[in-house]
Amino acid sequence: MNLDRYTFEVSADNFEYEFISNGPKGAIKKRVRFDELRAQGGTRLFNLAFGDWEAVTQTIDDEVVSNNGDMEKATSTLQEAVWQMKPAKVNKNIVSHKDDPFIVKKREAAERLLKNVTLPEVPTVKK
Repeated sequence: MNLDRYTFEVSADNFEYEFISNGPKGAIKKRVRFDELRAQGGTRLFNLAFGDWEAVTQTIDDEVVSNNGDMEKATSTLQEAVWQMKPAKVNKNIVSHKDDPFIVKKREAAERLLKNVTLPEVPTVKK
């Protein structure tokens, strides 16, 4: 299924993606960043940060709730960033360790963002 999504700009290292969310609250700059945490057992682990870009502090605010009326389009754009990043830098599945406190905070923020969104099923990649 092809969902509508925003066009994004990609950093030279392919770890940051930026797009503009357009809705009733105006144009809001969003950013997706992948930070490599560590390699474990031959698998590279990444943290995914996503939220509003704060130009003054040069940080991603992953706790803000924009409510710009485009959650499905923004989420579809986030999903596309994951798929575009994966083949460029990662040869294995993107995985996370659900008990890692660093990842738990980010996962909880993502769950708040995605709680009302239904995405199509993504096929499972088997090794």
